[in-house]
Amino acid sequence: MVRVHPWTNSVPDDLPAIQAGLAHAQTIPMWCNFPEGDPEAEISGTVRTAWSGSMVHFLAELQDDHIFTQAQSFNEPLWRLGDCFEIFLKFPGELPYLEFHVAPNNVVLQLLYPSRAAIESCRGQSVAEFLARFSLPRPAFISRTWPKPDERQWTVFASIDLRLLEPSLVTLAGRELEFNLGRYDYPADQKDPIVSCSSVPGKRNFHAIADWGRLTLVARD
Repeated sequence: MVRVHPWTNSVPDDLPAIQAGLAHAQTIPMWCNFPEGDPEAEISGTVRTAWSGSMVHFLAELQDDHIFTQAQSFNEPLWRLGDCFEIFLKFPGELPYLEFHVAPNNVVLQLLYPSRAAIESCRGQSVAEFLARFSLPRPAFISRTWPKPDERQWTVFASIDLRLLEPSLVTLAGRELEFNLGRYDYPADQKDPIVSCSSVPGKRNFHAIADWGRLTLVARD
């Protein structure tokens, strides 16, 4: 269980101010899940989060020796094109959930699933057919990225309005979210990406909702 506190002021735009605002947030580690699946391996990145109104915010700082993507266009299959950071979110007890990807150059992919069963019914379809069915056609969240090759790291900040899942939502205070955070990290030879996520080390299935973590969005004191 991760306790998520609200921003005390408006959410800033620049990275140092975002980092300062989340300095005391609980750190969520991302574990190497594939190909080795070694729970003793060093973490591949950390994520901190906060909320405001109906929005939840994520700051991911990802270690990366070779920052790489071929992504160029909105809603491309980013996990096939290079490095990407992924966010999965749903409300407990409800079927729909979100999957949002961000590449180091801030190209994004955004998917909304009516249920896990809907995905299972698409087994055997092409990637193009899958994206055509589940991708959101208009920008639905805010993201920014800061690639830092000299520091072997890239950073992502993403803000997601949960009215995408619950249109009448006014505030996240006191609510809970089921979540998973993942990434694909391609080496210099661009083969066999290392896959990491915040759920059970050694398991690669990002859609295994039973293994996801839970965010508790606490109200102001």
